[in-house]
Amino acid sequence: MSKTKLVLEYCERTKDIEYSDELEELLEKDYIANRAFYTDKVFNFLYVRESIFGVRPAENIELAKVTFSND
Repeated sequence: MSKTKLVLEYCERTKDIEYSDELEELLEKDYIANRAFYTDKVFNFLYVRESIFGVRPAENIELAKVTFSND
């Protein structure tokens, strides 16, 4: 799948989730490289960790990878 199609797919999958600009940018880049990792469960986890617990974006993505690496 082309980079453009991956970006469009990412945008469609996260259109109803309000991430910070910094997390949004990091997620878009990582989604292109690791598309299979990003399930709805992971997207929701990232949203909760950022919005409720204030986890910084880069740390949030790494925490999600550790938490969901066996799924």
